Amino acid sequence: MRGPRRADRADIDGCCVVPRNIRREDFFASFVKLLKEQEDVTDVRGIEHARVPVIRMNYRGIDVDLIVARVPVPCVTDDLVCS
Repeated sequence: MRGPRRADRADIDGCCVVPRNIRREDFFASFVKLLKEQEDVTDVRGIEHARVPVIRMNYRGIDVDLIVARVPVPCVTDDLVCS
């Protein structure tokens, strides 16, 4: 059982959905670079070889963990339903 979480230690867990033509290696190389160029984003680190590959960063003081999911479509659109 977990104890109560402190609000000041909250974080965001997210998932970036990409089409089948984006390889994991490409995602980590180009997206990590793009994030490092953003003014509001700090402490960006790609952990590509973990059991669950993740990009960890801090966005405006909030810790963010971002995983990537490839879907078997040529293009990700706003109406894509993931289930």
